[in-house]
Amino acid sequence: MIKRICILMIAAFLMVIEANAQDIKKDFAVIYQNYLQVPSYDLVLTTKSYLSAEDNKPTIASGRMIKSGENHYMEFGGQTLIRNEKEGLSLSLENRWIYYYDEKELGQITSLDQYKSFLAQIENAQKVTYMGEANGIKKYAIDNEKGFIERTEVFLDMQSKFVSKIIFYYKKSKEDDLVKNGYYQVVIDYQVKSLEKPMNTWFDLSKYIIWVNGKITQTKPYANYKIINR
Repeated sequence: MIKRICILMIAAFLMVIEANAQDIKKDFAVIYQNYLQVPSYDLVLTTKSYLSAEDNKPTIASGRMIKSGENHYMEFGGQTLIRNEKEGLSLSLENRWIYYYDEKELGQITSLDQYKSFLAQIENAQKVTYMGEANGIKKYAIDNEKGFIERTEVFLDMQSKFVSKIIFYYKKSKEDDLVKNGYYQVVIDYQVKSLEKPMNTWFDLSKYIIWVNGKITQTKPYANYKIINR
C-alpha cells in the first residue's frame, strides 16, 4: 500500500512539472509573439548584480532595447547591437571591436532565437514551478542543477505582454567561490518606456563607422576599435 502511494505521489509530482512546463511555454509564446508583432517599443533594462545573499549594495547597470519595424537596437552589458534593413553591427566596449554585417549577413543577428533558447532551458530543467500571479504578472521558477545558473525566475506581464523581470541565481563551486561572473544573483528589470515609433537615428551606423573609398573605417570616437568585416 505504501509503495503504491509513493508511486502515485511521484506520478502526481511529474504531472505537476509537466503541466507547469506546458503553462510557461504557452505563456511565453504569447509574450514572444508580442515582441515580434508590436510595431515599435522602447524598453529600459536595469540590472542589479549581487555578490551574496547579504549584499545590500549591488552593482547597478542599465541598458536599452528599441524596435521600429525590422530595425533593432540593443545596448546591454557593454555590448551594442544595431540592425537596420540594409546592414548591422555589434560593438564590444571591453574588447574594443566592431563587427560589421552586410545585408547578406543580417540573418546572423536574428538567428539567435531567444524563444528557442528559452524553450531549450525549460526542456533541460529539473523542475519548472508556477509561483503564482499578481496584478497580471505570472511568475515561474526554472531549476537546473547541471548549469552554472541553477535557478531562473521569470516574471511575465500577461497584460502588457512583455517580460517584466528575470532573476538568475548562480551556482557556487566546491570551494564556495562563485563561478563565471563572480555574482550570486543578477536581477534584470524591464520597463516599457514607450510604444511610439522611435527616431531613426537609433539605427544609424554612421555614429560608429563610415565608408571611405569603398572601405569601412571607424569614426573618430571609435578610432581605437578594431573593425571585423568578412
